[in-house]
Amino acid sequence: MPGLNIFGVPGLPEIVKGSDLATMIADAAAAAGTPLESGDIVVITSKIVSKAEGRVVELEKVVVSPFARQYAEKWEKEPAVVELVLQESRRVVRQVGPIMITETRHGFICANAGIDQSSSGGEGLAVLLPVDPDASAAVARKTFLARGLGIAVIVSDTFGRPWRDAQTDIAIASPACSRCSATSARWTRTATNFASRRSARRTNWPARLNSSRATSAASPLP
Repeated sequence: MPGLNIFGVPGLPEIVKGSDLATMIADAAAAAGTPLESGDIVVITSKIVSKAEGRVVELEKVVVSPFARQYAEKWEKEPAVVELVLQESRRVVRQVGPIMITETRHGFICANAGIDQSSSGGEGLAVLLPVDPDASAAVARKTFLARGLGIAVIVSDTFGRPWRDAQTDIAIASPACSRCSATSARWTRTATNFASRRSARRTNWPARLNSSRATSAASPLP
């Protein structure tokens, strides 16, 4: 029967600077009884990539410019966060009240340059986007390859879209892959300290999907 299912990879701890994400994800998946296999596509959210790469900033250490302070006071925002948004942006696309839409140095159009304070690991911290998401994906893929796993890796982030309610996931890194999908295709998504996998084997992708499996779970959030 053709099908498409979603897996959870439980057991991931709080991600800190220096964490080996690929190894942690592979070990957690194996421990959960759903080991990664060659042909999988692993999608890792930018939040934990940034935390592993030390892209977490202490707000009290940010030197705030006069413009950032003025803007923050007018719209009741955190001055240090406004300053970080400006530093991480190539240009401000739109300012509507407290909402600042910017183009990041990578070329992404998103709110607040993709900077987030949720699940940052502590009070007074902000998480910036990875410096080079493509390179981050490539590092993870190299680690999987060292374990004998031909796995593609994508780094994703959650963006809002103009005139749309809710939000959507955007791939901010091109798939790091050579011939990963020769015999099967799967998707693993790791969100903050949560991982899930959508998987589907195929014989003639994308013409048919002929086997699948699924599970879902989350590890503790900070």
